[in-house]
Amino acid sequence: MNSLSFNERMSGWVSFDEPSYNQAMVAGRRRGTTCTQQLTIEIDDVDRFIADSSHLGRAKGFVWCDELGGELRAERGWFNLFVVAGASSHRRMLYRLFLRDGDGRALTLSGFKDVEHGPNLDGWGDTSRLLVRILSGHHEDEPEGDEATVATGILHIGKLGFARMLASMRGTAGPRGIGSVAEFDRYFVSQLVELFGHR
Repeated sequence: MNSLSFNERMSGWVSFDEPSYNQAMVAGRRRGTTCTQQLTIEIDDVDRFIADSSHLGRAKGFVWCDELGGELRAERGWFNLFVVAGASSHRRMLYRLFLRDGDGRALTLSGFKDVEHGPNLDGWGDTSRLLVRILSGHHEDEPEGDEATVATGILHIGKLGFARMLASMRGTAGPRGIGSVAEFDRYFVSQLVELFGHR
C-alpha cells in the first residue's frame, strides 16, 4: 500500500460565550483565549483514499487550550478531505477529535474548512481557516442546536505553517513513498483547480 502522513498545526481564538464563529474569534482574541490544534494525519492507502468519496484519514495529536486544562490528547480522531457538501461546487474538509479535559471529562472538537466556488473566490482563505466547535461528550455525528457546545472559534494556518506541513509529508519507504506524496499532491491541486481554476 502507498501510505502517507503529514503534520498540521493550526492556532486561533475561541470563546465560551459566543455561538457565532466570527464573533467567537473576535471575542476570544480580545480576551486572549487561544486554542491550538497539532495533528498528524495518516492515510493508509492513498489510492483508496482518493477513490472513496469520504476521503477518510486518521488524525492523531492534541489540542491545547489553557481554559480546558492545557493539553487535550486525542483519544481518537479522523479527517475527511474535500467532501462534497450539497452542490458540486461546495466542498468541506472535516476534522473530528475525541478529547478529554483536565478533569477527565469527554470533549469533541468538531471542525470544518468551507471550500466553495462563490463570489469571493478565496481559495487560500477557504483552505487555511478552520471553524471549530468544542462539544461536551464524544459525538460521532454533529448534534443539533448549541446545547452541547462548550466553545466556538476559528483556527488558522499561516503560509509558513503551510510550507512546514508540505515539508512534513512522508510516504511509504522507497520509490512508492515518493509516488504517494505526488499522487496526493495531484489530487489536492486538481480539486482546487476544479473549484478555482479560472482564477
